[in-house]
Order: sequence, then C-alpha cells, then structure tokens
Amino acid sequence: MVLFLKKLVSSSNAAIAPGILCVILIGFYFPVLSGKQTFFIGDFSMMAYPWKFFVYKAIHENFWPFWNPYIYSGIPFMSTLHPGVFYPLNIVFLIEDYTYALNLYIVLHHFILSLSVYFLCRYWRMSCVASICASAPSLFGGYFLSLLDIYNHFASLVWLPLIFLYFQKFLSSKKTIYFLASVFFLLCPTLAGGAENCVMIVVLLAGYCLFVLSKNDSSFSSFQRIASLIAVVFFTLAISAIQLIPSLVFIKGSNRGQGLDFKTHSMKSMEPASLWKLMASENYSDFLTTEGNQTFQFLESFYSGILPILFLILAFGLWRNSDIQFWLGAFLIGLFCAFGRFNPIYEQLYSWIPLLDVFRYPEKYFFICQFSLIFLTGYIVDFILKGAINNRLVYGFSVLLILFVGLIAILKPEVNWQFPFFILIAFCFWIYLANFNTSQSFLIVGILPLFLIVDVFLSNAPLVPMISSEFFNKKPVLAKNLNQTNKPFRIYSGALNVKEKKTLFPKSPQRLIGYQLTKDFVVPNLGVAFDFEYADGWSSMYLESVEVWRLIFYGSPKEKKRRVLERSNVKSQIKYETYSGNPDEILRLLNPEIVFFDDSLPRAFLVPDLQIEKIPHLINVYFDKEFDPRKRVLLSEPIDWQPSQSFSGGVESISYQPNKVKIKTHQNGKAFLVLLDSWFPGWKATVDGKLATIYRANYFYRTVALESGNHVIEFIYEPEGWRIGKTISIFSLLLLLVGIFKFRKKMEF
Repeated sequence: MVLFLKKLVSSSNAAIAPGILCVILIGFYFPVLSGKQTFFIGDFSMMAYPWKFFVYKAIHENFWPFWNPYIYSGIPFMSTLHPGVFYPLNIVFLIEDYTYALNLYIVLHHFILSLSVYFLCRYWRMSCVASICASAPSLFGGYFLSLLDIYNHFASLVWLPLIFLYFQKFLSSKKTIYFLASVFFLLCPTLAGGAENCVMIVVLLAGYCLFVLSKNDSSFSSFQRIASLIAVVFFTLAISAIQLIPSLVFIKGSNRGQGLDFKTHSMKSMEPASLWKLMASENYSDFLTTEGNQTFQFLESFYSGILPILFLILAFGLWRNSDIQFWLGAFLIGLFCAFGRFNPIYEQLYSWIPLLDVFRYPEKYFFICQFSLIFLTGYIVDFILKGAINNRLVYGFSVLLILFVGLIAILKPEVNWQFPFFILIAFCFWIYLANFNTSQSFLIVGILPLFLIVDVFLSNAPLVPMISSEFFNKKPVLAKNLNQTNKPFRIYSGALNVKEKKTLFPKSPQRLIGYQLTKDFVVPNLGVAFDFEYADGWSSMYLESVEVWRLIFYGSPKEKKRRVLERSNVKSQIKYETYSGNPDEILRLLNPEIVFFDDSLPRAFLVPDLQIEKIPHLINVYFDKEFDPRKRVLLSEPIDWQPSQSFSGGVESISYQPNKVKIKTHQNGKAFLVLLDSWFPGWKATVDGKLATIYRANYFYRTVALESGNHVIEFIYEPEGWRIGKTISIFSLLLLLVGIFKFRKKMEF
C-alpha cells in the first residue's frame, strides 16, 4: 500500500489523480447511475424535472419548445432562459429513459466541475496533491451540493475553471483552437440559464487578467488581454443571440420588465451572523424526517471544510503573492455581494448598476467565495509542503480555530462540530509527523487530501438524498380521476380557504412527506410531467398578466377564488387542507378530495357581443359574479364592431400541437372566438387561412372576430426576436469559423 501511494505521487503517474476523483464521484452517485434511485428534493422535482422533460419531449418529437402550455394558462418557454433549450449538454436527453437521463445530466456536471478544478490547478503549476486538495471542496462542498437541484445555476457555474483554463492557454500559446474552446466554454453557461453567473465569471476573469497575468506573463499587454476577452465575449453573445434576443424581448413583458424592487431582489441574502457555517455545518443526517414545517432554503450549506478556512486565514500572511492576493480579494468581494440586504453599500449600488434589478438572490454570489476557497486551498497546500509557511503559525491558527469550533459546540450543540474539531487536531498531528518525513509521499497523498474529502463528505453528503426511481416513473394515484371529459381543462391543487399565498410544497409534518404529497396531490409544476395543465404554477419569470392574476387570486375570499379558477378554465380541484402543525392531521392530508366545478368556462367558446372597459377596471369586471363572460368579451380599446341581431353556434373541435392551436367553429351571426390561453406578443392567428387580428380578451386571454359561417382558426406562436436572433447566431458562428481559419496567423499578436 505504501509503495502504491509513493508511486501515485510521482509526476509520471499524476494522471491517476483524475481517476481517483472519478471513482469517488461514481461511488457517491452509484445509486442514480445504476438507475435504481433518483434525485428528488428542492427544485429538482418542481423545476428541473418538468422543464427538462419538456426539452426531452421536444428533442424526441422534433419541435421547437417555444411555448409552455402547462402553467399560468400558457407562458413562453424558450424565452424564459432558465430551461436552457440550446444548452449543449441537452444531448444527454437523447437517452430514452428520461429520469435516468436527467440524473446523468446532473452527475455529469459534477464530474466537469471537479475534474476541471483539478486540471486548472495543475495548469497553474500546483502539485498533484495540492490539486486534489483543491478539488475536495468541489466534490462535496456545501455550496455545490446545495445547488445540485437548482439546475440552471449549477450548470452555469461548473464551467468557470474551464473558461479560465482555456482562455489562459489561448493567451500563452495564441492557438486558435484555444480561442474556440474559450468561446464554447463561455457559451455553455450563457445557454445553461444562469445569465448573472456568466456576467460575474467574465468580470472575475477580466480582473484576473489585469491583476495576476499582467504581473506573471509579459507575452501580452493588459490591453491585448482585455481585447482578447472582449472578442471571446462578443462571439459568445453573438452566437447565443438565438436565445438572448427572444429572452430580452420576453423580459420586457414579464414580472421583471420594470425591474425587481430591492426587497424582492435581496430576499435570499447571506446573513453575517451565519458566517459560523463556514466553520461547522448543520446536522443534515435527518433533515428530511425532522418534525416541523421547515422550508427548503435556497442554499442549505456554506460549509466547504474547516481546512480551507484555515488556509484562507494563512493566505493573509502571503498576500504579496499576486495569485493569493487576487483570490483573497475575490473572496471578500463575494461576501460583499452575498450579504445583499445586510450590506447597506450593496443597496446603494443596486440602484445604479445596470440589469442588477432583473436578478434575484444575492446569496448565489457566494460562488465567488467558494471558488476562492478552492484555489487558495491548492496554493496554501503547496506552500505548506514546500515549508514556506512557519509551522508555529499553522499551529497557532489551528488552535484558534479549534477554540472557535469549541465555542460553536457550546452555543449550538446540535450542529456537526465534531468533524471540523477532530480534523483540525488530526491536521496539527499531521504537520508534526510531516516534519520527520523527508519524502512525505505516504503522509501527503494518503492523509492530507483524505482529511479534506472526509470532512466535507461526512458533513454535507446528506444534502443529496435519493429515492426510488419509481417516485417519478409511476403516475400519481389521483391522475386518472382528474379529467372526466375529452375536452381540455386545467386543474388546481390546493385549498381555497387559505389566506396566505400557496407554498411551493404542501405543508406537512416532515419534508420527506411534503415531497411525496407534491406528487400525490399533482402539485405544479411536477404534474407537467404527467401532462396536466394549470392556471397557476411556479416560475421565476412569468408574464406581467400572471402577476395580476396571482395578486387577485391569492388576495380573494374562497367564493371569489373559485370563480377566478372557473373563469380560468379550471375544472378539477384537488382539495386538501393546510397542515397546521398537529401530527394527527396527517391522516386527513393523505386523503384529499377531488372537487369538480360545474360552471367552468370551456377552453374555447363563442361570444356574440363585446364590452369596452379601461384597465384595471376591466379585470374587476371580469371576475365579478354579475358579469357573464359567455355573453360578452371585455376589450380595453374600441374596435369597429356591430353585433348581429341574432346569434347561434359554437366550437366544434379544438386541437393542440406544439406552439399551435387549431379550432373549428360553426355559427349564425357574428361572434368573437375566445381562447382561454394567455395573450402575449408573438402569437399570430389565421381565419380560414387569412391573417386575422388577435385582441386581448378579458385582459388575460386571446380572441379573434368571426363573421357568420363555418371557420377554421389557427393560432401559431413564434417568439419575437427569434428570426433575427437565429440569423445573428448563424452568421456570427460562420464568421468566427471562417475568420479564425482564414486569418489564424494574424491572431498572433
């Protein structure tokens, strides 16, 4: 064993180290890689599973997923950015088994993260051991494991090391292949759906070029480095125009079109009082089965191991080193941003930094701190191995951290203080033994990386619970009873007598039960995977009209709530009561009642007359019990229209295809065809093959005017900005390829 470890540390066998990282990840994720289990907690069930299922469906059925008909009576899908329709790693969804494909998609990103951290550290000339140590927080660091279910953020962050690696390779070698790789790896997070992360990555890379490479590499001037980075960003934005331009158009008409207020933007901010979580993790061993109505946090854990915190402290003594200086500064900037509403200066910056008000949750910017800890760990480990840090200094700060962890144990005995406490003691003992070992091979390879990996694994591994794949593969028991007609109707899951806004997961005595109830009660958005449509739903971005609908619905009494649902084409309600904290109520929770509404409006119907009202009064009229939406349609602007003296007729059929609705009608007299699907720019209508005007009906929906007779009406959706975005993407991609290969010699500065 000792001989094997000595062999492993030799430079000629350094390639074994990435294999070790792969073995660790395969072992950890084996239950999902074998297909027997699946991820399920947090946004995985409510966001990742349904939206990536829609992408999977589009790939296998060969259509563009422009429009999402499943939630909020229909909203744009591709344009919301977060689903990542054009993300290159969607190729995984060619696999027939969707649940397995999605699990593989998540695991693949973790492989990319850990291996790219290792290779970047090696490129920075860190030793093999230091590179493995740096990779440990990326393996089981609390920040990354907390993000596994928040698929678009995780997918956008894992590419940071590869962006740094290949951009630096381009600067040092001037090879066109590395320029192309830089564009591709920056394109990946852009298309993954984490736009704000991409902005921060580019800013971080620009800072690295100016403050580190300018001192360590004289082959390029600072101007040339920044010019090269601008070129990479330019081609990235141009190639991703097919996604970005429709998204920018959508944002203007969304709940973020006018910008988020600071309270909403900073809802999830890192509390300064929670900094102790950097030194000890909470106990997650039974967090799914603990009694109580806990809500799932955006980031459950910040803990990346106690040794990276020790190395962070030691780094301040080496601040003259430009690399350490940069990552120390990056760590502090990351904290500055992550504090959000707890940072008064951040609130002042919020008002004048462009586009900042489009994004949410400053807590997510802790990723800068996380990567800073990763790279500082590698640098400091190498300094320790070279004897460049005084051992007394290491002992001194280790003892201080031991005392601090001990204080945490006294104040918060329920947290996992034992792991960091004993790891610090073991590390001090390792330093002592290392002084008497000249070769250091066994101690370094076998012990030091092991300390870091074991610490974060024992502390954070419970953050990634898994459940049988049958959780997703079997339909909810209630599914077969929800729609007793062949006509398209929406469903609603939840109680109507609840005053507060409905929670993402049904309240229950335990989180695990809450996740099971989410499926059993066909709660949006998970019901999308079983082909159910909703008038409500969950999305970080949605139409401005949806925001109005939500305010009215959640702020109304029970009687009006039912009327709002009926006039939103909801036919079935899965009725269950809100859990109040009494464990005896769980039996009632597990036996929900299906209620069918008798007065629900059909999806499409003919209306013989109109009524003009100004917004917002029009909205109040529509949901008023005295108003009959079957007799009149509400418009906000006058049109040239005279109703017929008599009218009869109706909708013969309605059929849906991706981005398309086809309706057949027959009528005597003029009428409006009202379709209870969301109104939004980008929809076009034809009546008997001729282009027709779509009016905004009842504020939320669509209508077209029809003359007497039999008609075929088609609604077709194409996002605004799609064609120009597609043209820019294709042209810029061709320009990049042709330009690089034709003028590649001139790229050498």
